Amino acid sequence: MRLTNKKILEKFKRKNRGNISLTKAIDKLIKDIDENDWKNQIDLNKTRTDADNVHSDGFYFFDINIHRTMILIEFQDGEATVVWAGTHQEYETTFKNNRNTIKKWFMETQFNISELIDAGKIQSELDFERALIADRKLRILSKENPRYKTVRKKLRDLIEQYESQHWSADSKISDEKLLESDVAEFLAEKERLFIQRRKELIRKKLKNLNLTQQDFGKILGHQSKSYMSELMNGVSPFSLKDLIVINRLLKIELVDLVPTILSQSEIVKIRTTIKKLDNPKLKLSKDDLVIA
Repeated sequence: MRLTNKKILEKFKRKNRGNISLTKAIDKLIKDIDENDWKNQIDLNKTRTDADNVHSDGFYFFDINIHRTMILIEFQDGEATVVWAGTHQEYETTFKNNRNTIKKWFMETQFNISELIDAGKIQSELDFERALIADRKLRILSKENPRYKTVRKKLRDLIEQYESQHWSADSKISDEKLLESDVAEFLAEKERLFIQRRKELIRKKLKNLNLTQQDFGKILGHQSKSYMSELMNGVSPFSLKDLIVINRLLKIELVDLVPTILSQSEIVKIRTTIKKLDNPKLKLSKDDLVIA
């Protein structure tokens, strides 16, 4: 069975290096998934008695009790995806033992999937993090529209290619690589929160105007209900014209509509140039050049 997003597990092992028993337990889980083709929960439990389907809907927690570690994995269409790994305490804080919390956590980024698929390759950690968030979102959308299953499969192929090259157990994962990944996660999370807040603002304005999302899509010139859903959920980006209409018609400030995140390479270039200019009036905090 294909397993994607192994990076979560490789990072978790690296951050707990020295804990050999934990490393072996995680490696055993990866091996079990790679070598088996479970068709249902009964098959799964024959191999992994620690698999807990309390959240149903394709999600299983693997509770490595001896290490107080929980790993959330999604199974769908004969494939597996690592979603989350952490301690029992972190699990309670993040998900509150509530399957609806997991669903909400899944449906939150703006990312042009079509451009990435057309490019045929993931070229940075930031795009990798965005792709992982988009993959989670496509899982939900594919239940509403089967065509997203094809898009998701293409995206997962790219995720697997990048992960095999940069995040496999055999690849050299340096401290610099971990730092780059942490920064990418930080940027992607900032972007995710921005998109979620924008969606909530638009929906609130539409409700006040007694407008449905589909009808508003027609005003923007989008006749497809599913495409409007893509735009609202950040699977596809709004055009500049869309954002101007939203700004004028719904009275939402552009600063709340336009994400201003830059690529990691551009941020590095700008910071390096500013440092060389040595202008005391130009100072950047951690959040500068990330998102407004």
